[in-house]
Amino acid sequence: MFALVVRNVPRVSRRAVAPLAALPGRYYTGGGNVHGNDPHVIEKELNRNKTKHGEMHESAPHNHAPGWNELLASESEADIKADKAEGTPAELQRSTVDFLKAKEKGNKDT
Repeated sequence: MFALVVRNVPRVSRRAVAPLAALPGRYYTGGGNVHGNDPHVIEKELNRNKTKHGEMHESAPHNHAPGWNELLASESEADIKADKAEGTPAELQRSTVDFLKAKEKGNKDT
């Protein structure tokens, strides 16, 4: 009887482990970022932060984070900054549109 129990243990453990082995593995993607690892965007935004074009209203889309540049941040950092923004949805939309228009105008001037 003892031998019978020993033989059954591996079979039972195989059944318990098989579903876990069938799960797909996790893959590291390197994380997400707003600039998409584009070296031209990174260099341009770093220079924008260091020069007169890096004024707070041009590089920071949020009033509560002056000087912060969203294009140099990870997606999770951008999400956290957006979550901390205060105002109604209409005000936030308006400020985003104003920010993007000012940024587009600044890009045309340079």
